[in-house]
Amino acid sequence: MFSLNDKRGKRRRIIFGEAQIDPQYGVVLAAMDFEWTCRRAILALSKKPTVVLYEKFIKDYSAFGGLERAWTSEVLPSVKDACNLRDLMNKKMRWEWVCDAMLCRNVIVHGTESRVSDKESRWAVCVLEDACDAVVAYVEEQGKDIFKSINRRRSKKEIDKVSNDGKKLKAWHERVGKQIAKYGEHHWIREGMIF
Repeated sequence: MFSLNDKRGKRRRIIFGEAQIDPQYGVVLAAMDFEWTCRRAILALSKKPTVVLYEKFIKDYSAFGGLERAWTSEVLPSVKDACNLRDLMNKKMRWEWVCDAMLCRNVIVHGTESRVSDKESRWAVCVLEDACDAVVAYVEEQGKDIFKSINRRRSKKEIDKVSNDGKKLKAWHERVGKQIAKYGEHHWIREGMIF
């Protein structure tokens, strides 16, 4: 949906534009943007090698619940006078609003309710995009940029410590790549299904 070079303003315009057409789709995009922004902030502010952090995002810090744990474990020890993610959000809004906005996303994605209203969806989009703005501003205050490549060198010992979860993801990419090569990139347009 987005590229690394798509800065905050462009992301926000796209998400709000999509939310005007379909507010529930806007919530899904805003939730995706919030999780991506938080993970990029953690990558930018932590001192650990990126390969180790990517592995932890898969294994230890997955989903919305993992963001706060990751921030506490990876950012607080690395940034002088750092605040936790909850406190950062409470400076600009309420952490509970972010949790409620992510719950709105869950209701839409998992179908746990029959319908989320357009008003509720638009509120969730605004909360999540404001939360993204707060995270980006905090990272910039620390002299970092989440919209640039982040790559810290790692030792052989650190690479060896990476578990099989990263290897599983690599294997998944390989399996899917073989299927794409077999069926062609445009199979879904021609047939609607790959089988």
